Amino acid sequence: MNFRKLNSNNYDNIVLFGILLFFLFVVRNFGFDGLYGQDAYEYLRYTRALITYLQTGAHPGDYFWPLYYPIIGALLGYIAGHETLILQLISLLSIGVIAIYIKKIIDLVYPSKSYAVLYILLFFVLAPYVLRIGLSIMSDTLSSCFIVVSYFYGIKYIKQGLIKTLYLTAIFAVMAVMTRYGAGVVLLPLFILVIYQLFKDRSHLIHILPILIITLTITIPHLIVRNNNTTAFLEHNLLINWSFKNIFSSVFVISDGTLKYKFFNLIYSGFNIVHPIYLFCGFIFLFFTRRVDLINKWSLFFGIVILSYAFFLAGIPFQNKRFLLLSFPFVVLFFFPVFIRISSKEFVKKHQHIFLICIFLFQGIFITRAFIPLIERVDFEKEMILLMKPHQDNTLYSFDIDIALQGRGLNFEYKNMFLKQYFDFKSSDLVLFNPTAFEKQWKDKNPMINWNYLQKHYKLKAIIEGPKGWKLYQIQ
Repeated sequence: MNFRKLNSNNYDNIVLFGILLFFLFVVRNFGFDGLYGQDAYEYLRYTRALITYLQTGAHPGDYFWPLYYPIIGALLGYIAGHETLILQLISLLSIGVIAIYIKKIIDLVYPSKSYAVLYILLFFVLAPYVLRIGLSIMSDTLSSCFIVVSYFYGIKYIKQGLIKTLYLTAIFAVMAVMTRYGAGVVLLPLFILVIYQLFKDRSHLIHILPILIITLTITIPHLIVRNNNTTAFLEHNLLINWSFKNIFSSVFVISDGTLKYKFFNLIYSGFNIVHPIYLFCGFIFLFFTRRVDLINKWSLFFGIVILSYAFFLAGIPFQNKRFLLLSFPFVVLFFFPVFIRISSKEFVKKHQHIFLICIFLFQGIFITRAFIPLIERVDFEKEMILLMKPHQDNTLYSFDIDIALQGRGLNFEYKNMFLKQYFDFKSSDLVLFNPTAFEKQWKDKNPMINWNYLQKHYKLKAIIEGPKGWKLYQIQ
């Protein structure tokens, strides 16, 4: 088999999207519908609120996060229905677009393009966490898609000076930020480079005003929905608590409780370079990296993008591997020359089929491990829904699982035990809680304060014992 044939543009994209849709078919047959974590349910909730707005004119209400993911989901969902599937497809197909534009950037900045499609397929498309996020209802892959497209046009502008590409750079950059605010940090190096290029060619400065008008137009949905406080996202606890001391910390006490991690933030912020859920052979690529791989100025530039975003993440008092996705395409771009040099070695060419089989095998193992928690969580939520259905139309005090119950359509008067402290509980109200799961992280925080107050001042009768230590109580 000649892997160079994989670079044929006639069917590359068909194969790429076919692979992605195959993964969607597999995980949905295992029962995973993309709803994993509270963020996913909030995206779905607001998408449905926007669809209702399109149908009835009823204002969708406030929304803390960037709007473009639910807006695109609502527009497509309004036409086709099936909101969960639409949101899942947006995330998944974004992976395909990112892969296409990584290839375009490689064509633009690197002299050798050999095996580029194969490289992107193996180490980006089949990266376990890329697939995991892309098959979840999350905004990350869509934002990453806009980032990579913006970088493509920005680099093209810098290399070729085409005004059209300058406009497209700005448009996709703003769309990226309006999809996920953290995109602004990843885009900062490109912004500096483009501004520098603008001042080198001063005749292009005349375009700044129309670009500002266009980009301001793109932010109109944000200005409408968040008209009371358009800059509230800057007051996010994680951003306010950014600190240099967090770089060498692994224990944080924040509004989300006490968080303890295995690694310092400094190490965590580089996970997308070496961790198996992103790049399982990252250590090998690092070991074989040589000065010759960094001669190309764009390799150095991609390294700056990676390091600047890693520095930002290291100062946040929180760790979430999902956040690392935004800079991962640049990790893939950075290591491409190393991959080419390794692939050109006679030993590797002689045993390329064995290496390929091993890579697919390792990726398959890591992909399976990445998806097991998602499928287990969905199975757990569906089991809890069956247990809770007969008790609907009551007041329900709960935490964590209540978001899933509400998102999946159960009708309760929900009282979230995280949002505030409650003191006036009524007889016959219900409490769904798992103190064992929350006693460490949420010690001295609202969920455990409310639970301890209930135990001290009320009698709780257990009426259902659910999976994993969850119990439904009736207040007496």
